Amino acid sequence: MFESRAWTRFAGLVLAALLAWPLLLTGCDGQSVAKSDGGEAGPRPNIIFILVDTLRADRLGCYGDPGRLSPMMDELAREGVLFERTIATSSWTLPSVASYFCGYYPTVHKVTSYREALKATQGFGGAVRYFGDEFTTLTEMLQANGYVTAGFSANPFITEKYGFAQGFDHFDSSFADNTTQGDVVNAAALNWLAQRDKSKPFFLYLHYMDVHDPYKADDKYVEPLVDAVENKPDKRLLTQGETKRHVRYFNKSAVAYRNSPRHVRLFRYADYWIARYDAGVPQSNQYLDELRVKLDEMKLWDDAYVILTADHGESLGEHELWAHGLSAHQDQLHVPLILRWPGVLPAGKRLPQTIRLFDIMPTLLAQLRIEPDENLQAKSLLGLIRGETNRSLPAFAEAVKKKPGEKAFVLDEWKLLAYTDEGRYELYNLDDDPTEQHNLAARYPDRLAELKRLLEKQVAENDALGAGVKVQEADITEEELRRFQALGYIDGAEDANEPETDGEQNPEQPPKP
Repeated sequence: MFESRAWTRFAGLVLAALLAWPLLLTGCDGQSVAKSDGGEAGPRPNIIFILVDTLRADRLGCYGDPGRLSPMMDELAREGVLFERTIATSSWTLPSVASYFCGYYPTVHKVTSYREALKATQGFGGAVRYFGDEFTTLTEMLQANGYVTAGFSANPFITEKYGFAQGFDHFDSSFADNTTQGDVVNAAALNWLAQRDKSKPFFLYLHYMDVHDPYKADDKYVEPLVDAVENKPDKRLLTQGETKRHVRYFNKSAVAYRNSPRHVRLFRYADYWIARYDAGVPQSNQYLDELRVKLDEMKLWDDAYVILTADHGESLGEHELWAHGLSAHQDQLHVPLILRWPGVLPAGKRLPQTIRLFDIMPTLLAQLRIEPDENLQAKSLLGLIRGETNRSLPAFAEAVKKKPGEKAFVLDEWKLLAYTDEGRYELYNLDDDPTEQHNLAARYPDRLAELKRLLEKQVAENDALGAGVKVQEADITEEELRRFQALGYIDGAEDANEPETDGEQNPEQPPKP
């Protein structure tokens, strides 16, 4: 269905702009305004899309975490709508981000290429599939409807080279690295805001990396959490299988504290690595709060439409896995989603229904009265927000990095975990068993059969929609290879079937006392 999209894309954007022009007026403050559903003029808001890479939903206070790690993010939830069960379309960055920008699943847009990238470390070249122009993105839709657009990404995958600058008037990934801190993202964004075209509303995309490994948060966040681990009487030892499978993950995150005897003593415990991950949450919260303060000073915060979410989660020892992109379990798929638009969206509303991360796109467009592609797989959440329906949306996830046959399908409280290349299936009740410890496939064969049928239907739909989409690949440079290796995306020991080395003859195990 997408064969001719590249030829008609420009004309479609121009037509969208022309159709939107009668609705767009200019207010005395330079803000654009649009007709609301009731016909009266209403403001078209500035939009701030905040993406905290690798942030698990259960690490925020508003999602039940007792650690008080996220006060600013929790306050944002009190001001807006919180979705309690948002499922990412994939458990790693590249396919997930492409999906929420275009509203289609990964096997439709084709931005899934872990194995191709892996070739770079094995002497066979190597490439990354990039986000082609066959899809009209959220940013392009906003740009065509009067928005000035800017993106700032610290993730080495989310760059101009890999197609993510589509629709952005300004896109900056010059600082993209897994150790880039949020103050760098903030500074670049604030500099642009000060110089932007103030006659138009803006769409601002911010992609932060403070929670991502190698977990290099400031000591003021790390040390109190490590103190708690040290004083914990029932610390869990890492298993031999965990340390062998994830040697590179632990090694790179150990580097910052190899000269600290206290930290080295704790390297053997799972609780220590969980604490190191957790320390990134208050650091992210700090940078987001600093951004809020600056935007408030610029009078750009109070009325802004703010989206807060993550591209995927992180395994922290669940199912003996660490990092992400390794499975379709909830710890890697369940992400936070908060939408805040003062005076328009209800404050403090919590919605327990299952929804999909890529539903952000049609929801935002519907609120702005912009028509998306009629074939979009993502769906607007406005009916759910308004209470016009209480039904969950069926959520599908795929594109596990080295196991493309592993997929997930969530319907209400039920989750099917499918290993389609093996013909093996697991069934979980997420209300009773949110960490997926008890496989109920044998106990509920009818439910299992229903979800298998729905999953197969979704796979077939994706195959049909993606049939005309061209796979596009960009070669990996040596610098990009270094960055991807640092991210753990390439040549990691995150799979027992892959090499356990990082270019070393004898990879070091997590240090022991």
